[in-house]
Amino acid sequence: MIMNKTGHLPYRFCDHIHIQSIGNYTFYIDLFNGGYSIVSNEAHKCITEHVADRDGLSQYIDLTVNELIAKHYIEPDLSKIRIGKSSLYIPKNRWEAKEKIDLLKLHDVSEHEFNMSSFNIEYVKLQKDLDIYEYLCARNSLRVALLGYGVKFPLLWMCNGLFLNDIDFANKGMFSTNFSRQMLDSYIIPVVGEARNSLDWETIDSHLAENSPVLVGVDVYHLPYKYNTYYHNRHGAHIIILLEKLIDSYLILDWCHPDYFYGEISKEDLATARTSNNEKDQESVFNGYPIEASYQLLYMNRLPVKLDLLKHIRNNLYKSAKCMLEPTGAIAFLGKVLQNTPEWIKTYNSVGYKNAIGSFFFLDLELKFLYLYYEEMLNSDICNQFQPQVLMEKIVEIRSSLEQLKSKLIFAYRRNKSIHENIWNELLGIVSNQLGDYCESILRSLITTKKGM
Repeated sequence: MIMNKTGHLPYRFCDHIHIQSIGNYTFYIDLFNGGYSIVSNEAHKCITEHVADRDGLSQYIDLTVNELIAKHYIEPDLSKIRIGKSSLYIPKNRWEAKEKIDLLKLHDVSEHEFNMSSFNIEYVKLQKDLDIYEYLCARNSLRVALLGYGVKFPLLWMCNGLFLNDIDFANKGMFSTNFSRQMLDSYIIPVVGEARNSLDWETIDSHLAENSPVLVGVDVYHLPYKYNTYYHNRHGAHIIILLEKLIDSYLILDWCHPDYFYGEISKEDLATARTSNNEKDQESVFNGYPIEASYQLLYMNRLPVKLDLLKHIRNNLYKSAKCMLEPTGAIAFLGKVLQNTPEWIKTYNSVGYKNAIGSFFFLDLELKFLYLYYEEMLNSDICNQFQPQVLMEKIVEIRSSLEQLKSKLIFAYRRNKSIHENIWNELLGIVSNQLGDYCESILRSLITTKKGM
């Protein structure tokens, strides 16, 4: 890809690049394409270092190629300047929208009208707190995709709640918050296709050609743009967004902190990441199982022209409360555990403790995502009748108590020693009571809002 006169100098040249300093200049040599560019050491230092002075950075990052030539930061022979295969890497403090977008003109969220014509990265850049969306990468990738297509409050269109399932907690310390559930209500917004396991490039390419993205599973160990974090360093399952098929590569978006990568990745590197065994190389719930070329097609043309957001939120709260109150729901599950303390708690069993730590870790992530759901509800200014502030406070209380419980489990696991049964029951009892109180708050909100629906 040749840099033209209207382009911008990218923040960082990525893989296939050899960097060499000579005198007062730094040479970026593209070993893959054979091109090269020259930048002064002063500009190179400003571009590559993580510094707080963003105003100072802008004099280099926001300069056009003509301005860079005038300041003698690059050579005037533009035919020799190439960017390489991986485009740009954007850390959070440099990710800023270049377009001036009037948020009030984006959409009327009460009768939501979508613009499905194209994905716009500038809509994503308007999200200032990207780093708070950690983990839960399938739902976060969908959230970012919806943002890019102009959905102003994407979390409010998604299924959020404590959909907890007991797998084998009594014997092995395992329960699930049902992350495999539908991210969107399929009967309302059938946007997310079924999960598939195949490289199936032909299907993916034809889908991208219709201007709809694809969520793909990858192992971060094989993603070259993560050279400062995971590349050839640590394994871990992750989901990224494919946006466009290029010649021998794909335009992708990886929302995950601290990378925020929007650019190209070669088909070869992507295939390696998609078919990785994702070996167990650290204590992490995200590795130790193969990726198996998982992917899901997103059908953006299925977004309805209009949808009543308030009714959708009310339906989601109802389903969440109903699930918590069912015989197999969260409240009944915790009550059962309180009545019959698991044997692995009383007589130390490392497997039970390890599984429980992972289970409560994911429960905390679900609660964090739920908090962000209510926060977005609060920011929308149209959902105050659901009392999101009250529900947010309940979530904060539960997470605080859950953190104490997790800390006890981790401490016991590291010492190879059981938690005292009374301490376990006391801490779990607090969480159980707070979950019950949270559920009652949802029910009160549903009763109050029913009159106005």
